Amino acid sequence: MAGFKCDICGGDIRMQANKTGVCQGCGMEYDLEAIKAMAGQISEPAAPAPSAPAAPVPAPKSTDEIERPVLVSYLNELRVMETVIHNDNLAISKAQKTVCDFQQRRDNAVRKRQDNINITNQNSKTREDNIKVMKQQSGKNKTDFIQLMGGVGAIAGIAFFVFVLLDYWIIALIIPVLYVALFIAGLVYEEKALKTRTNEYLEKSQQSKEANDKLIKDQAVVIDNLNSELSKKKGKAQKAIDECNAEKKAVGALLAKAYSANIIPQQFRNIQGVYYLYDYLSTSNQSLSEALMQANLESIKQKMDKMIQLQSVQIIQQAQTNAKLGQLIEISEDIRMNTALAAKYAEIAAINSALNAQLAAESLAYQRVDFWLK
Repeated sequence: MAGFKCDICGGDIRMQANKTGVCQGCGMEYDLEAIKAMAGQISEPAAPAPSAPAAPVPAPKSTDEIERPVLVSYLNELRVMETVIHNDNLAISKAQKTVCDFQQRRDNAVRKRQDNINITNQNSKTREDNIKVMKQQSGKNKTDFIQLMGGVGAIAGIAFFVFVLLDYWIIALIIPVLYVALFIAGLVYEEKALKTRTNEYLEKSQQSKEANDKLIKDQAVVIDNLNSELSKKKGKAQKAIDECNAEKKAVGALLAKAYSANIIPQQFRNIQGVYYLYDYLSTSNQSLSEALMQANLESIKQKMDKMIQLQSVQIIQQAQTNAKLGQLIEISEDIRMNTALAAKYAEIAAINSALNAQLAAESLAYQRVDFWLK
């Protein structure tokens, strides 16, 4: 099938067991009808005139495939850029969550202070109600005492007349005096008892009010401090978010340019797909076409998410180290002289150089988020 060339990239088309053709360069699939159409466009070569046998000529090296080391390096560049954007998104979420959590803390403090104010107002109303209840109870006690003294008075009256009849005038006169003194003493005692109870209650209530007022005042100071700190955090978080968004925009533009080289299919142009392809090609001798044919995107996404979580930090750190050491993609002289691939390799080299310049900075935006959020 070496005579059939891909309409997209010019690569060789190889027939598969399922009667379809697959481009060895970009992975484009052709059905049987398309292959037949291609066959019909290729005319039969004229039979050569008999001549002396010529010396065997070595088959020329394929000129439509990217060198494997360059392809792996290219996939790593994609992986690094996708990881930077992924980590920028995580950093933005972290900054937003930090502000949200701190704002929730401030709101809780405001709510607690308002609750204490409501408690103070409620206690003031409760204090007035309790004093009324104490006065009512005191009035009831006086009524009960008066009723009791009425019964005692009846007994004292009977005793008075008995002692008068017995001619015990002194004892008879003492009885009403004692009765009146007892009556007055009972009323005075109840009045003093009411005053004592009221004063004790008011004193305790006032102490509670003063403590609550102090708490409310202290909470107001805390809320002012939280508002000030929240304003600072919002400013710092917004600066970190702006930096991450700027980095995402710059790296995203570079990533879009890298994808536009059309080396990998559209459905693999995401962080999971790139991680899969790099891992597959860097740990085996298989071709890109074979990696694409054996891929199950849904399964890849589930497996790669864990790998991204575990490896993203190391991947970026290694890329930054390489950038600072000035390590660039090396392209052989044969490829540079190959007009069929020269433009594509130039794109890869330009992307590699631009990404290295981005990574060579002291730190990436998402790596500075913790500093801003302190």
